[in-house]
Amino acid sequence: MKPPFDIPGDLDTPVSAFMKLGAFAPHFLLESVEGGERLGRYSFIGFGDALTVRLDRRGFMIGAERRPVPRSAAELLDGLRTALARTPAPEPDIPGVPLAGGLVGYAAYDMVRFFEKLPAAAGKAPDVPALHYVAPR
Repeated sequence: MKPPFDIPGDLDTPVSAFMKLGAFAPHFLLESVEGGERLGRYSFIGFGDALTVRLDRRGFMIGAERRPVPRSAAELLDGLRTALARTPAPEPDIPGVPLAGGLVGYAAYDMVRFFEKLPAAAGKAPDVPALHYVAPR
């Protein structure tokens, strides 16, 4: 493994650097801000998918493993814990940097139904994953 290195950022912003990664899918940009919306402390750019986690009508995918759609919050959380245990350790390990790896993605609003009893949703649910995360390479 190569040691960490700095890239001069005089001509790039986090967004412009992120846009240059368009050929690497999936990719993401996470930014932290301190002092309102003016000062960015950290910017994390990641790409690749060492592990994909996806929940849709067909099942709960953790990498290549397909599980049935969870029937309870406990089953959902068990699957997410399994996924987190399978994520690779980020490299290089840089002391003091607050991102320790894990999963990046989204959980749809309706995922709250695993944890709260709510009335039936009106209308047809969209055909998009209810949950989709990746562990970057």
